[in-house]
Amino acid sequence: MDPLDAAGEDVMMMPTAVILALLAQSPSPLVQVEFVYERAPFPEAHASTIVETPDGLVAAWFGGTAEGRPDVGIWVSRRGSSGWSEPVDVARGVGRNGHPVPAWNPVLFQPGRGPLLLFYKVGPSRRHASSTVGRSGGD
Repeated sequence: MDPLDAAGEDVMMMPTAVILALLAQSPSPLVQVEFVYERAPFPEAHASTIVETPDGLVAAWFGGTAEGRPDVGIWVSRRGSSGWSEPVDVARGVGRNGHPVPAWNPVLFQPGRGPLLLFYKVGPSRRHASSTVGRSGGD
């Protein structure tokens, strides 16, 4: 039986300490803790997203020299039977003048049918960026 169900109270009305004590009695919600990568060709990464696909887990994030720099792109890694793949650069931003602009805030989504989708923004700043979507050919 779930300890929260056993409490017999509306969880929204319970003090935080009681909720934490009840959750401590439950099995951990963590299934596994590990790094996606230990070395990468970029010094900084931010805004990660992860999704389960029919072929396993896929993670994405933006990485480059620093947030907002034109070399920041979207990187992806897949978790297979032997662990996480090396990060792969999958999306870069190009401004109207043809110069590189940063990519921002990836979001992965795996619909019930169809390819894996990667939503992200491209532009000189988050405020002045346009949204785009990429589709995986393999999922």
